[in-house]
Amino acid sequence: MVSMRIQGQPPPETGPGPAASQPAMGTAVLGTVWAAGALLAAAASDRAVAVPSNAEQARVLEQELASEPAALAVRAALVRHYAGLAPASEEERRLLLGHVLWLIRNRPETEIAGSREARFDPLVDAEAYLPAEALWVEQIRSRGNDEAVFENALRFFDLAGPLRHRAADQLWQSRELSADAPERFSLMGHLYLAELPVPLAAVHQRMAARALWHFERALIGSQSCPMTLTWAARAALEAGDPARARTYALDVLAWPPAPWERDDILHWVHVVLGRVALRDRDKAGAKEHLLAAGHVAKGGTVSSFGPNMRLARELLLAGERGVVLQYLRLCAQFWPSGEDELQLWTAAVEEGRIPDFGANLDY
Repeated sequence: MVSMRIQGQPPPETGPGPAASQPAMGTAVLGTVWAAGALLAAAASDRAVAVPSNAEQARVLEQELASEPAALAVRAALVRHYAGLAPASEEERRLLLGHVLWLIRNRPETEIAGSREARFDPLVDAEAYLPAEALWVEQIRSRGNDEAVFENALRFFDLAGPLRHRAADQLWQSRELSADAPERFSLMGHLYLAELPVPLAAVHQRMAARALWHFERALIGSQSCPMTLTWAARAALEAGDPARARTYALDVLAWPPAPWERDDILHWVHVVLGRVALRDRDKAGAKEHLLAAGHVAKGGTVSSFGPNMRLARELLLAGERGVVLQYLRLCAQFWPSGEDELQLWTAAVEEGRIPDFGANLDY
């Protein structure tokens, strides 16, 4: 059923006739009229309740929800309202958490339960994140075969940042994935691979190995998917298996990617092949792959987030400054928004230093 947002505005402050002769309606009355109209419309059809624009409208919806807790459209409107407040008061944050926990517990399959507004950053708001995480794990255990529930849980955990590996472990222990769902295996692979805990080498390799396990099972259902092959190649390299990484990367080159993902894929494949070449003591090959990784067009993810600098850093450690400077010049052609970073990195390399590439070691 198609969902439509109510576009109407609150009623005017005066009734019919000259404004001077009509008494102004109070804020509470306005909020009540607004909410009543929204609720009646939502009940009459399956349209969404308009998101409150002020505290009084939210208060009226809270009252309505107290008498009808299953009114999903009302709860969704309140979640979007509270999540959009900046800054939010302690009471508003408490209300948001209460609504999100209700959604996870009672309607985990819904769009609003998997929305960004219903997620919490554990590093910013651990008090909200932890009870929500526990409920999602519980839902995976009891309703993990429901595709919508599982994918909403993955979306929630995808915001876990440095705690992603812990979240992935929770899912690993709580659910068996069916072989006919390659996209779920791929999502789990990304969950493990994202923000690997680099300082702990053993943990890093364990997470990468689990990412590889999931990507390989995703490939069973989609052997010719260049993007999944690319991520499998990266995971294999991080898991300490450069031979398998090379195999997957070369397989990617045998399958022409779709135009919209071509540059991202080729960039990553050449980064992986270059790092494999370095492990084989083939500096010349690694340098060729670094320059190939820089020959991409504007428009892909690398044009927004910038290039991956891991191969460049490894070549700097091997004393190859010249080719890295060439690479940085190539990057300037497809990453114009990164002009400041590229200038800083170039200056550092020219001075014989290894720049702090930050997140671009992982993109």
